[in-house]
Amino acid sequence: MSDNPYAPPSADVEAPTDGLVQGTGDFGVGQCVSDAWSATWAGFPVWLGAGIMATLMLLGSAVTVIGIFLVWPVLFYGVGVFLLGVQDGRADSSDLWAGFRNYGSTLGNGLAFFGLMAALSYLGQIPIFVGMLSDSVALTVAGQLINIIWAFVLVRFYFAFFIWVEHRAGPVEAIGQSWAMTRPVMWKMIGLMFVMGAIYAVPIIPLAALMIPAIASDSAALLGLGAILTIVLMTPTMMIGYLLWASAYRQVAGRPEATR
Repeated sequence: MSDNPYAPPSADVEAPTDGLVQGTGDFGVGQCVSDAWSATWAGFPVWLGAGIMATLMLLGSAVTVIGIFLVWPVLFYGVGVFLLGVQDGRADSSDLWAGFRNYGSTLGNGLAFFGLMAALSYLGQIPIFVGMLSDSVALTVAGQLINIIWAFVLVRFYFAFFIWVEHRAGPVEAIGQSWAMTRPVMWKMIGLMFVMGAIYAVPIIPLAALMIPAIASDSAALLGLGAILTIVLMTPTMMIGYLLWASAYRQVAGRPEATR
């Protein structure tokens, strides 16, 4: 309140943050599961429609082969924007086309980003190929072990995709920031990876449960029912898996004022 007795009364009002949320530098695995579950069902009609559109576009561009290089990186940028929107409670299918608004820069940056991520992913495969080419059982086993260890290292890069999307960062910058950001939560990242694996295994349960009685009774109907249930369950579980990482990223990094 002003010291001037003749001044009109006033109140302290906080400046609007436009959705700004500060990151904590940490995340809870349970919170990730809760957030992903809630966001999946809250945005179900929107993400289902967007998923069908994105899948058709990916398949259509793959037929041309050249579309894999000219369409996929730009579309995946939009998928990242869309996933963060679903996590933030503002699912909007138009976000899928966000990358096409700046097609040239998004394409160049996307090709570099996905190329570097692919190189990092396949780096762990090199010891296996060395073991196979040397025809050495010991080297092959060692290569498999190194590949498993490398898979755990790769989780440190999982936030790079969201950093690339949200901040339009260069590939090296995005990967470097992800590496630094995940250092304090490395073991939680590994734990979340196992949680995601368990969730992705759920759709297999109906098919596995019905397969033995279907074979024993020679019933194609039972086998078909198991396959249908697996396909139905696969759709939401895949979305939940994606949103686990979006939630973890949001908890660690927060949400900037401009998220589009």
